[in-house]
Amino acid sequence: MARAKLAARRRHPDRTGAWFAIASAASTVLIIAALALPILPDHPLARFPADVFVLTLGRASVPAMLLLLLLSAAGTAAVILQRHLVGALQVSLALGLIVALATFEAVADLSSGGSGAGGLVGNWFGGRLTALLPDVIAGPLTGLAALALAGGALLASTWARGQLGRLGALTIDAGRSAGQRSTSLADWLNARFGVKLDDGDFDPGEAEPIDAAPPAAPAETEDAPELVIKQPAFEKQAVVAADTDSVDEQAGWVCPGPEQLEAPMRRERVSHGEITENASIIEKTLANFKVDVRVVEAIPGPVVTQYCIAPAAGVRVTHITRHADDLALALSARSVRIESPIPGRPFVGLEIPNRDPSVVTIRELLESPQFSDNPEPLKIALGKDVADHAQVRSLARMPHLLIAGSTGSGKSVFLNSLLVSLLSQYTPDDLRMVLIDPKMVELVPYNHVPHLLMPVVSTPAEAVPVLAWVQQEMTRRYRLLRDSGRRNIAAYNSDPDRPESERVPYLVVVVDEMADLMMTAPAEIEHSICRLAQLARAVGIHLVIATQRPSVDVITGLIKANFPSRVAFAVSSQVDSRTILDQSGAEKLMGRGDMLFNSVEHGKSVRVQGAFSSDDDITQIINFWANQGSSEHVSQEEISQAPLVGTPVDDASLYHEAVNVVTQFNYASPALLQRELKLGAGKAADLIDKLAANGIIGPREGDSASRPVLADRDSAAVAAKPADQPANA
Repeated sequence: MARAKLAARRRHPDRTGAWFAIASAASTVLIIAALALPILPDHPLARFPADVFVLTLGRASVPAMLLLLLLSAAGTAAVILQRHLVGALQVSLALGLIVALATFEAVADLSSGGSGAGGLVGNWFGGRLTALLPDVIAGPLTGLAALALAGGALLASTWARGQLGRLGALTIDAGRSAGQRSTSLADWLNARFGVKLDDGDFDPGEAEPIDAAPPAAPAETEDAPELVIKQPAFEKQAVVAADTDSVDEQAGWVCPGPEQLEAPMRRERVSHGEITENASIIEKTLANFKVDVRVVEAIPGPVVTQYCIAPAAGVRVTHITRHADDLALALSARSVRIESPIPGRPFVGLEIPNRDPSVVTIRELLESPQFSDNPEPLKIALGKDVADHAQVRSLARMPHLLIAGSTGSGKSVFLNSLLVSLLSQYTPDDLRMVLIDPKMVELVPYNHVPHLLMPVVSTPAEAVPVLAWVQQEMTRRYRLLRDSGRRNIAAYNSDPDRPESERVPYLVVVVDEMADLMMTAPAEIEHSICRLAQLARAVGIHLVIATQRPSVDVITGLIKANFPSRVAFAVSSQVDSRTILDQSGAEKLMGRGDMLFNSVEHGKSVRVQGAFSSDDDITQIINFWANQGSSEHVSQEEISQAPLVGTPVDDASLYHEAVNVVTQFNYASPALLQRELKLGAGKAADLIDKLAANGIIGPREGDSASRPVLADRDSAAVAAKPADQPANA
């Protein structure tokens, strides 16, 4: 029986606090009822306020008032300087004593004096009270009892603290609707009087580590530090306006300013009550599984809030990560992501989706100091991380970017934001682009931008010669570096003796859907992509590849090895996440721009809410550049004449390559030609038929697909002429 009661108490840790709260509420209702009866015109209660004032001054002695003021000042100072719960209780105690002397004692005097003040409830309450205790003691003891009950409820009940947090959130929302846009009383006091009660309103980038290090046993410390909530302040904007009225093509190009884009929307911050309630649920849920932790800090972001969890001594990190689904259930969250540990901090990060996610616009990122003050070339605005910091990276340092995610996860929007970032800072003299869009709808509007070297490529058949031309351009640039004695494109362009006309711009190749290209010509596309990824960095050519099918036949091992910087949007399974990032996590993303960014500069993935570029933003940027004129395109004849490096360029040379392969291995099969010549199955089968028709190989032997080679290397070289060609050709 005793064990059952103990188990019931463990299952319901808030039952004691609930009884305290009920008793406190009942006493409060009785007191309010005695004071709040309707005032009739001829009722003695009409003079109640004046009587209370006179009796309060008469009963409260000067030493008592001074003592109350001293207690109130001490409690307020404790709140300001220490931010401890003890200071808050001191303030409550001091104010409660004042209320007790100012009301309850007067109620007792008025009720027992026969004046009729308070009506029936007041007479009954005052009579019963003064029958037991003297008038001077009855009122203060009643007030102190109510305060004790309320304080006990707060100390013993996390449920009661959660309700107060919700009440505070409602108060904050009411104040916000009245024009006071602060997230808490501390923010308002800081703005109004310069009093900083907590770390609520400062830039997280300038924040120092929290005061208290993770204790050895958080559960055994009575005065544990309160939860620190880092509400990010809006970053200062650094806007450089462009003078578009005097744009002249002969005078040069002018880059658009951020003012061309839509203004960022005002973001609703996560309420203090919601954060406090979630922190309490996290601690209770893990405590149910005998995992002793404490939530020491909360960092609200645009889409998720990261709760920093300090485990007790002896608690393994795996004990926390294994309960991710249990935490999601307790928090009523779609999914939670655990970062263990947070890089550079002794905490485990628990990321919980916000009830009202915010949109991160491209303009607020372009105006952020992280973007405007960054000297790196080809910088792009990724978005904002969980701490609301702008994430800006250099494409030149990546040096290539692989983007993958399921349909509707935000890949195309991210590509548009990437292009807007580049177009807002580089002219066609400094940056040229090649856009390949097999979907034919996403990148086609950029046809009017003068940065393009050729119109947007919209079919897979056109993509193969275009990538071959890019390889040819890469070879030409390497010759320029060799002749000039430079090692990279930046050093080549920085030569002061080099004319502007001879400087080489950066070249960015963007492929919106890699899967469609791999289905059409997998060998040629993979060969071109891998060769460019291996060699093109030094000559200023950078690749951005996107796909909505993150499978191993699209993102092959060779492609992954040459793309160390990757972006994973929401995917459907852990297998897809490992295909992109070599780790799980992308399957728990929220979609709509929520992504994980992994690069060689950071050992672990960074969760980022991707920047959003609206259709109006894209149209504004395109029209801005289109109004300044156009630039030269590469001719279609030059593209078609570019040989695909590493593969035969016509059927005759392909046939000669096939002859050399089969005579070298002394057998022939379609699989052999596919592997050695990087061909498709259909092309390899055609070559086998031609080799058999010319007598180079014999028929199949049994069920095996391989065929014997009938001619030696010399005779095969003489006979290496396709059967469909004339003998004198």
